Amino acid sequence: MVAMPPRLPAVLGGAAMALAAAAPVPATALAAPALTALKPCYDAVDKSGGGTEPVIVGGTGFTPNALVDIALDGNPLIKGVHVDGTGTLPAVTIPAPYVSKGRKGFQITVTEQANRAQTVSATSLVTRLTVAVTPRSATPSTTVRFSGEGFTDAAPVYAHYVRKGRLRRTVRLAKATSGACGQFSVKRHQFPFRPAVGKWRLQVDQQKAYAKAPDSPFLVLSVDVRRAG
Repeated sequence: MVAMPPRLPAVLGGAAMALAAAAPVPATALAAPALTALKPCYDAVDKSGGGTEPVIVGGTGFTPNALVDIALDGNPLIKGVHVDGTGTLPAVTIPAPYVSKGRKGFQITVTEQANRAQTVSATSLVTRLTVAVTPRSATPSTTVRFSGEGFTDAAPVYAHYVRKGRLRRTVRLAKATSGACGQFSVKRHQFPFRPAVGKWRLQVDQQKAYAKAPDSPFLVLSVDVRRAG
């Protein structure tokens, strides 16, 4: 009688299944982080007073619970900001860089401390908020050029004529602005009415209803109306 070898298929099959179950699962690649979109342009008002318009920095796709550093133009600004459990960077407020005249670009970079490859950057512009009247000296009825930059709201530009704390007239200077940094240039009478002699406050902003401190960017020009001759 020939001895038969033990039956092994069930054992081998079980071993094969066990090995398959123990095979390593390929690691899932990290999602690329992304920053919340920045405004195309921010305002610089007055270095000693209003400073610059705040920039809101936030994002998604970071490693959950990571610590990140925020840099402005390559210079460290805020270190160790906590990312939440979903990989979301909560909104952080930083100032735009100051510019005394004209405009310039700037870059914000967010980098994970434990994984420098997890880095993302975004760029924008900052401009000096300006309003100019040309020529600077003119009679009230003279046609002058009003020009400005930094009026970045999606709204017309208004001029509010104020005397002794009271609004006397509001006119629309420009129906809309142009370019990323809200530029306008129009010709208008310096005063659309016959003003009283004395000091006037000419406030330029993007709100139809006058407010001494509006929510939109604004500048105030002082105009001294004198008697002819």
